[in-house]
Amino acid sequence: MNVIRLAAVLAVSALLAAACSSSDDAAPAVTVPTSEASSTTSTTSASTTSTTTEAPDETTDEELIADLVERYWRTGLVEASNPPDPAADLWDDIVIPSLLPVLQDLAQRNLDANRGVDGIDPDQDFVLAEQISIVDALGIVFLCLRDESRIYDVSSGETTEEVLVVVLKRMEVINGEAGWRVASSESLERFEQGEVDACVAQFPSP
Repeated sequence: MNVIRLAAVLAVSALLAAACSSSDDAAPAVTVPTSEASSTTSTTSASTTSTTTEAPDETTDEELIADLVERYWRTGLVEASNPPDPAADLWDDIVIPSLLPVLQDLAQRNLDANRGVDGIDPDQDFVLAEQISIVDALGIVFLCLRDESRIYDVSSGETTEEVLVVVLKRMEVINGEAGWRVASSESLERFEQGEVDACVAQFPSP
């Protein structure tokens, strides 16, 4: 299936809203030779699930990555940008070191603009469906992200914009000494709030 690869540098508008609505973060690309690499693919959606077989009671890499991706967006939306805090250490165990200054700078710009972001319903999952492929220490994640957020004026608390969309994302994660960390994220396509199936249909074939 065709995927519209509109890569853009992560611009988290009050970290998640802008990331979902306009542009995304970018980190140095990581390339792993496929000729000598082993790979697995896991796809999860509302209707189907296909995963590699692992020993009982053992957390798989796919599960670790899925948790990491969910925390990445939850941290950006609910914690680090509500209100924006450039000094927050919330990203330390989520992203690679080279990506941290980019996110801190974005938080500072949002703070300077007196702009915060809050999840309309932060108790719900942000990731509605995802496809995870792993090649050695590199993971590629396609996901449908729920962006239901409220952009507000930090001083007054007044809502300035509401975002209600589903966004197709492509993310890269790297497994290093500290475990899996997010290396990059890009928006590929936006859909209306209820078009999760249309978003999932854009996933590349495993």
